[in-house]
Amino acid sequence: MLKRFLEQQTAILATLMSKNLRRGTEVHTLSETDISNAEDIVKVMTPIKIASTMMCEEEQPTVSVIAPLQAKLLKHLEPCEDDTGMTREMKSVMAADFSYRYTNCRDVLLKASALDPRFKGLPFLENEEKELIFIKLTVEASNSIHVEQQEDSVEEKPPDSTEEDEIHPAKKLKAMDLLFGNSFQQMPETCPLSRSASEVSREEVLKYRSMAPLPLTESPLDWWKSHETELPILANLARSYLCIPATSVASERVFSTAGDIVSSQRSSLRPDCVNQLIFLKKNLK
Repeated sequence: MLKRFLEQQTAILATLMSKNLRRGTEVHTLSETDISNAEDIVKVMTPIKIASTMMCEEEQPTVSVIAPLQAKLLKHLEPCEDDTGMTREMKSVMAADFSYRYTNCRDVLLKASALDPRFKGLPFLENEEKELIFIKLTVEASNSIHVEQQEDSVEEKPPDSTEEDEIHPAKKLKAMDLLFGNSFQQMPETCPLSRSASEVSREEVLKYRSMAPLPLTESPLDWWKSHETELPILANLARSYLCIPATSVASERVFSTAGDIVSSQRSSLRPDCVNQLIFLKKNLK
């Protein structure tokens, strides 16, 4: 509203100076100080408005944006030498409010940012905290490998063996040994040591960090889709983190959509039909 007022300031002041408007009424106009304050407010609030709009995005991950965005806004709210008293007070109040936000889920937000190829450099963190985040990601990736191995071992069932299967292979092996044992002696092969889950995870994290960062205008989802075979462990982690919505705007929009669909003329729709209509409304393009 203030931004629009400043854009139309000339027309508004010209209208307020009109004799027809001022006749018989007392019109209060804004002083130069009021206009200057409005300009300062717009200057401080513009990045916050852009950030609020960006966090309502539905087609791209938003949870990975929270940590770098918070650091950027806190940097923006630092006092400057040419700030007026009102501007300094605004920045101080907003910075105090922003500084204690997300303290209970900071690790999750930083991991999500690290798994976003746009922000994986984490330039807003100190080196020690940055390395700690990637260590935690490595541990989590290693744990996910152990979980998958346990699930695979549970699903595998030993094949049923019969007495005949146990006898005939032994006879066959004995005959082969008698015929070719002296001519074809099998030398013991040295099998390469299988790497541990922690080593595999560490190598994948290092490989991911060595890759070039994704431009801010590109989609991290498309990036992970194209690198899923190259970084399978981190791709699974990215899928579990980047799906988290940063705000409840998306769900609130679904309620609004449901209200538009379930009108009085459609009050007899079955719940499954309502769900299908909402899904088509949000996804059919």
